[in-house]
Amino acid sequence: MKNKKTVLAFILMVVIAFSACAQQYDPESDFEVSPQDGGKSVEITQYVGSKWEVRIPPRIRGLPVTHIGGGMVLVGGAFSRKNLISVTIPNSVTTIGDNAFSVNQLTSVNIPNSVNTIGDGAFSANQLTNVNIPNSVTHIGQGAFYSNKQLTSITIGNSVTSIGIEAFGDCDSLTTINVDTGNSAFTSENGVLYNKDKTFLHIYAKGKIDSSFIIPNSVISIGNYAFENCTSLTSVTIPNSVTTIGEGAFIGCTGLTGRFLEVLRPMAEIMSGYEDVPVQERRDRYDNILPVALASQPAIVYIFIVWKPNAIDGMDSRFIGRLGSTSTGQYAPAFARESGTIEKRTFTDVYDSMAYINGPYSREDRVEPTPFKVNGQDTWTLKIEAPIRNSRTGEVVGTVGGYCDIR
Repeated sequence: MKNKKTVLAFILMVVIAFSACAQQYDPESDFEVSPQDGGKSVEITQYVGSKWEVRIPPRIRGLPVTHIGGGMVLVGGAFSRKNLISVTIPNSVTTIGDNAFSVNQLTSVNIPNSVNTIGDGAFSANQLTNVNIPNSVTHIGQGAFYSNKQLTSITIGNSVTSIGIEAFGDCDSLTTINVDTGNSAFTSENGVLYNKDKTFLHIYAKGKIDSSFIIPNSVISIGNYAFENCTSLTSVTIPNSVTTIGEGAFIGCTGLTGRFLEVLRPMAEIMSGYEDVPVQERRDRYDNILPVALASQPAIVYIFIVWKPNAIDGMDSRFIGRLGSTSTGQYAPAFARESGTIEKRTFTDVYDSMAYINGPYSREDRVEPTPFKVNGQDTWTLKIEAPIRNSRTGEVVGTVGGYCDIR
């Protein structure tokens, strides 16, 4: 009798334990799946439940869940736009697909040490406060954690070998990036992410409040959007070792560009009313504005205007070859600060500015890192341009710009 009671008690304990384990996860009916690996595992393709706190089971239909399905940005992945505030990812998962958990309200997530791939935009547009990338992960996709405004710190494990563009972009509060010292591809220092030998600067943490930054002499390349929207920076020293700077590297850095745009934008606004100025006076009048503006801002080392052919006065043919006009007479004056004096020039990079004027973003200010000689030395500057719009028609007819020393 005693043995029977013992056996019954044991069976009851097993049942209770099994029930407890089963209750840790949401029902299989909440998940749509498709087979993976020749039917040996499954991918969750869509969450069809209604809970805000989701516990993903490690097995569905008796098969391990190895993939969380992804999708394009507008469509989203398996768990996109579900108003999730919490998710439990089982340690059977190896791949988190593109945009899998995007546009939710997750404040934290535990990425298990089974995951090796985090797809593009996988956790974008959430409310994560810190992220720990486990040692199992080798790839972090483009924009994987983009626009987590509360994200303050990131820890990257020792196996990550590739990180996509803007993986941690638009994270306003990010101040800390730590990389495991055993990582062979990446390293970090004071909130800045580099490749291992510090020849490539990937990310400068957007939430840092430092006003100045000196890029190490080891750096050869600066990545796309590396300093995007780092508004606290008012000074960046770029060493001569740098040979390439990626697209949008300093876009939105208002602390760097604001003082220059305060000079360039009013000039563009004045010139927008050119049709109210007598035709024969227009070139001389704007020639006189440029050196005054250059003198007002010592960090602008070179200032210029480029107008569309015949746009300013319809008289390009009369100015062919003159100082301040091109070989076709196109109005393109420049003034340079050399050896303490300001000298008039003809702007030589008209083709590049015309591409901006005629391009799709001509109505926006332009900021491009550009090498330029400052006091005889090759120096990285910001080439900043503001569009000149006809005040009556709104047409972009030219640009006023400058090469600006941001050190």
